[in-house]
Amino acid sequence: KTFSIDGSKVFIGSLNFDPRSTLLNTEMGFVIESETLATLIHKRFTQSQRDAAWQLRLDRWGRINWIDRQQEEEKVLKKEPATRFWQRVLVRLAAILPVEWLL
Repeated sequence: KTFSIDGSKVFIGSLNFDPRSTLLNTEMGFVIESETLATLIHKRFTQSQRDAAWQLRLDRWGRINWIDRQQEEEKVLKKEPATRFWQRVLVRLAAILPVEWLL
């Protein structure tokens, strides 16, 4: 995993952004202080983000909208893309299970 910090440092390593990894700190990585490299990584990530990810936005009722920015004009989807009705039902049911302690 790679990310830039404050536009001047780059972290490259195996850190996962979850409670277990943060608490146990068993991950490895290193920091490079380079504005040039941090800027390059930021630009590449921003460019590829449009093609690889949906932007999420809450509507005025607090519901998630998926924003497709691949075309010139934004396309707003009210349901999670590429999912079926029963998949969404299962996700909602799984969300109420008390499994946070397992992470």
